[in-house]
Amino acid sequence: MAKIKIIFVIVVGFALTVLTSTYLSKSKINPSVSHAAVKVVLNQTPDYRLSLKSLSGESSYTSDYKLKIPFGYYNVKIIGDRGEELFSGKVEKNRVNFPPYEIDGAKESDSSVATLEPLKEMTLLLPYFKNGKKIIFFDENNLEKYQVDIEKIGLPEGFLKNLCGNGICDSGENVIFCYNDCHKK
Repeated sequence: MAKIKIIFVIVVGFALTVLTSTYLSKSKINPSVSHAAVKVVLNQTPDYRLSLKSLSGESSYTSDYKLKIPFGYYNVKIIGDRGEELFSGKVEKNRVNFPPYEIDGAKESDSSVATLEPLKEMTLLLPYFKNGKKIIFFDENNLEKYQVDIEKIGLPEGFLKNLCGNGICDSGENVIFCYNDCHKK
């Protein structure tokens, strides 16, 4: 009878440990999948109309798109299946051309103004979310310019789902199943 109690205590302790670690690993709300990106290639006309050229899931790092862009940008948002905002950032929509620098000791020109030219094509590597539904592009005035449905985008074939040992505590990893990446150092 004592052996059964000891085994029962061990099994319950193990179950509680697994449940606790699973809960703690899921505590991040809607984390993006590490090393995965949604590659969006957009065409842009001179009057700033967007159209989709290609859309795919990639095994790649993403940019955070958090740079301060004073003018000439799109706000980009990734929306989840419950309508929640999973990601937001800014992307350039113009190429900035500066006049050539002239060396003239007599005077400096005050007319050196940068010109803006709409980008013809934009390639974005945005974070991949398992529950991502759509990507929406807004202009500087928060008017919606374009929407891309991403529900059917999957991870690329052969994507490494077990990234344990890469030095990053990725989504789906925790201290029990990937101690090397997830323990506090």
